[in-house]
Amino acid sequence: MRKKGFTALFWVLLILMPMLAACQQGQELLTPTPLPSPTPTLLPSPTIDWFPRTPTPTRERIFPTPTPESTLQPPSGGTVLIADGFADPKTWALSQGSAGTVALDEGILSMAVTAEKGRLDSLSTHRLPSNFYLELEMRTSLCSRNDRYGLYFWRFSQMGTLTLWFNCQGQFSLEREINGARSVLMPWTDARRFMPQAPATNHLGLWARDGKLYIFLNGVFQTEFKARQGMAGLMGLVSEAAGKLPQTVLFTELKVVQD
Repeated sequence: MRKKGFTALFWVLLILMPMLAACQQGQELLTPTPLPSPTPTLLPSPTIDWFPRTPTPTRERIFPTPTPESTLQPPSGGTVLIADGFADPKTWALSQGSAGTVALDEGILSMAVTAEKGRLDSLSTHRLPSNFYLELEMRTSLCSRNDRYGLYFWRFSQMGTLTLWFNCQGQFSLEREINGARSVLMPWTDARRFMPQAPATNHLGLWARDGKLYIFLNGVFQTEFKARQGMAGLMGLVSEAAGKLPQTVLFTELKVVQD
C-alpha cells in the first residue's frame, strides 16, 4: 500500500516539474531587461600653452625727430668765406708720431690712426663766425665698429668747443668740451641716407643760423640743435680709433659761405 502511494506521488511530481519549470522561464522572460546607462561624452580639455610666444626684443634705434623743417634745404648762395683745397701746409696742423699721421696730399687731408685707441686732430687757421654754412666731403678708407671722426668748431668760445662726430655704423652725435670736461649734447643718432663702414664717401652740410645748428648729410636734412647766438672760433678735424685696428679717414672739398 505504501509502495503504491509512493509511486503515485512520484508520477505526480514528474508531471508537475516541467510545468513549474515552464512557469519559471515565463516569469524570467517577462522581467524587463534594464537599459544600459548612457556613457557621458568627455569633451577635450583646453590645451595649456606653457611657453607662449613673445615678441623678440630688438635694439632700439634713435632717428632724428621729424620737425616742420624736415624738408629744409641748405642755402645755395652767399659770400664765400673759406674755399680750402687742402694744399697749404700752413693752414692745418700736420703731425707724425706714435698715434698715427696727419698729412696733406693732392687736395686731401688724411688721418691715419695706427695706435690702439689712438686719436689724431688737426687744428686749422680757419675761424668760423656765428652764422655760416659749411660743406665738407668725408671718406673712410679703414673704419671699424665704434671708430669715429668729425669736425670741431667754435673752439674756446663761450659755449666751449663743439664736436660733430660720425661713427662707422652710420650715426652722428654732438659733444661739447669746456676746460677739458666733455658732455654729450646729442646722443648717437642714426643718420638717413648715410653710407656706413668703409670704403664710404659722405658729404656734410652744417648750417649755423641765429643760434641754431642744422645738420645735413648727403643733401638730406637730419636734425637741428639749439646752440647760442654770437659764438665764433677756430675749426679743426679729428679722428679716433675705438680699438686695436687702424683707421684712415680722408677730408676734402671744404667750403664755408655766409648769407
